[in-house]
Amino acid sequence: YRSMLEITQMQSDGLSRRGDIREFVSLLQKKQDIIRSIDKLETGLEPLKRAWKNTSKEDKKQLSARTARLNSLLDSVIVLIEKIIRQERANEKTLQKRRDQFGEDLALINRGRRMHKAFASKPKPRFVDAKT
Repeated sequence: YRSMLEITQMQSDGLSRRGDIREFVSLLQKKQDIIRSIDKLETGLEPLKRAWKNTSKEDKKQLSARTARLNSLLDSVIVLIEKIIRQERANEKTLQKRRDQFGEDLALINRGRRMHKAFASKPKPRFVDAKT
């Protein structure tokens, strides 16, 4: 999750300095790899989660020191996930702003092209000396 947060922050840095969108996509691919790793880890933990649910209260008491450590680790993971979510939302807003700006820039370019086409297609005015 730390790696995921670091990559998400790198995306934010790239977006804020109007970096190349290819860099952003490359980081997205890295995040996909991390997500696949997390999925594998979660899948591997499923049998342990099921076993824990079936563990007696007495056995859980004997493991209380270990479960306290595990709960602490899970709390830190939750904090990381919350940071990732906040950063992802901020990145999404930045991307939306860039998309909107790109649309506005494109509209200006198209307007300029239309103006150029309109003026370029008309014959150039000729000045004729007035007869006196």
